Amino acid sequence: MPVCKKTFLNLYGVTKKRIDVLVSKVKRGIIVPIDGRGKHMNRPNKILDEIKDMIMQHIGSFPTYESH
Repeated sequence: MPVCKKTFLNLYGVTKKRIDVLVSKVKRGIIVPIDGRGKHMNRPNKILDEIKDMIMQHIGSFPTYESH
């Protein structure tokens, strides 16, 4: 349904840039934009799962006892 862009912006309190970004995504075929915050794959200091397993095995090698 066509609406006045200026009225829409004022009614919902959003900026022109936000609407322009959404319109460009719809034109590219992205119907529901996915939130991409914090979703990068650049984790240079991430500990590998193999190393985590080795650490857990090392901790598990110490004798345990029940307290109280």
